[in-house]
Amino acid sequence: MENKLVKVYAAYRSGCLGDNILDTYFRFFANIIYDQHWEEIDEAVLVDHFSDRYGISLPLPFARQVLGVGMENKSIIDDHGKYIAQRDRIKEFRFESIDFDRRWDKMRSEFGYFCKKEQLDLSGINIGERILSSLETLDEKIVAGDELICDEGSDIFDFAWKKFLVIASQKKQDSYDFIACISASNIMKQAIFFLIPVIVHLAA
Repeated sequence: MENKLVKVYAAYRSGCLGDNILDTYFRFFANIIYDQHWEEIDEAVLVDHFSDRYGISLPLPFARQVLGVGMENKSIIDDHGKYIAQRDRIKEFRFESIDFDRRWDKMRSEFGYFCKKEQLDLSGINIGERILSSLETLDEKIVAGDELICDEGSDIFDFAWKKFLVIASQKKQDSYDFIACISASNIMKQAIFFLIPVIVHLAA
């Protein structure tokens, strides 16, 4: 999964699959711990690996709270103040993004087909980047069902994307449900990367 999709995946998982914030975050940690074959977990090293892999810096107090999830589910034990990973157990909590990737790729493909059919030339535009940006700016309108104005005088991507969303909504396409789910998660602030400062403050 591309690093820039991590936040979107987190929103999707938190909003659609029912995981709470710390549980969702622990799945990212479990991937790193398992892949690195760690027995003893150094929280500072874990945070560095997370930053390298996902491009996001985490405060240690928050990381400790997430590791506490592992202690609750018995995938990590406290051995005289040391975090000890239980490898056979921790592999059960690694995140799986196959469904998300499938739906994301399907949505991208449908949008590409739509643009080709409508003869809308988006060459030279980073489609993935623009979709990610639009998910943050249009989330409230999408969830509220507000009319999306397709102004032909606007940026070609904005025009194409809004028109695609309007038609997808009217046809009740699965891709629109996927986009709406992510948008709702963003608004509810259940996407884990929006809440780190709040959680760290409450733990202080």
